[in-house]
Amino acid sequence: MTASGKLKYYVGWQPKFPIKGIEKFWNAGRNLQEISYANNRWVVVATKRVKGSKSKANSNKEREQALHTCYHFPVSIVKKAWNDDCKVRSLSYCNDMWVVMTEEHDDTVDQSIIVKPQFPLEQIEEEWKMKKRVTSLAYGNSRWVVISEPMEDERRKQQVIVSHQFPIKKVIDGYAKNEIVHCLVYSQNERLWVVIMEPNLDCVHQVVHKSEEFPGSKISNWCSKKSQYIQL
Repeated sequence: MTASGKLKYYVGWQPKFPIKGIEKFWNAGRNLQEISYANNRWVVVATKRVKGSKSKANSNKEREQALHTCYHFPVSIVKKAWNDDCKVRSLSYCNDMWVVMTEEHDDTVDQSIIVKPQFPLEQIEEEWKMKKRVTSLAYGNSRWVVISEPMEDERRKQQVIVSHQFPIKKVIDGYAKNEIVHCLVYSQNERLWVVIMEPNLDCVHQVVHKSEEFPGSKISNWCSKKSQYIQL
């Protein structure tokens, strides 16, 4: 769970795909940050909507988001978003369904995609050599999918942790080095955990909880201090 001193997070969950709750977030001027699914619950995290870069002429224009779901691999959705000058905000595989969140972008979109049946560690390392960073990581339909884009700040050098057990010690060691979890994915087929960590440049407060059951009470407690629970 992550919280920044500059942002207030809004969290909600329910058993069915929360399209009405997502629309509620958008209508309230909030942007989606994460959508995930586990233990028969969809979880949505949002923040207050931000406007475009101050350096752009359209700095007062709000960045519109769109949500796409499909049961086939969404490569056409990703490519269409890029053609429409939208970037992939997040890509995940939830409850046998691909969920792609796109967002309007001020500049030319310069994202790339990697699709491999095995975890593409070598390809990710090549992206890092080209001064790119991973922005989305997902596993579904027996394939790993990685979205990356140019690194705006070279201090955001990432590291990857790959383990058959949840690597909680390595994550905590990363916290001690002022790093945060940027991506976390579990492959049920390969019984493989993949965690991508990067330097904590945004003064984010992040904690990790491991639980066999859905941690609703922990999320609610966190929301009461750092954020706000929303009924979807």
